[in-house]
Amino acid sequence: MRRPVLILFAAMFAWSLLAFGKPPEPPVTLLIGSVPAAKVHPGDTLVVTIPITVARGYHVNANPAASDDYIPLEVKLDSTDGIRAGDAVYPKGTVWRLEGTTENLLVYGGDIMVKLRLAVSRSAAAGKRVMKGTLDFQACNNQVCFLPESRPLAVTVEVLATQP
Repeated sequence: MRRPVLILFAAMFAWSLLAFGKPPEPPVTLLIGSVPAAKVHPGDTLVVTIPITVARGYHVNANPAASDDYIPLEVKLDSTDGIRAGDAVYPKGTVWRLEGTTENLLVYGGDIMVKLRLAVSRSAAAGKRVMKGTLDFQACNNQVCFLPESRPLAVTVEVLATQP
């Protein structure tokens, strides 16, 4: 009895894919702007700015979020070869309330900048490095929140030769 049910289910699934195609792609709710390559000497620190645009009609939770129950926007950058990434500095969120609710949220919309301090060790060898990481967030509009997303992030840093 199980086999006919499985065959029927598989046939219905195949028909739905043929009839309707693949599920729709989620909307583009956030874009990461270009981060210019940074140049630094061993032993120095620098701040890189990561430009982010939240698409019109959407918002993401600020960092920190209004509640631990919400997923904040978060920049994570891995340390590499003599360069250590510090904690990100986020802009202040805007107070926003979904119609019909009484809870205030802290959100970002439009263009924002996240700053990240990088520390270069005194013994760092000269050369270019690409620091990789992610930008994690959950976008919402006035009706629904979408699944959390993680986008790749890369910052190029060139360590210059030691000053004479």
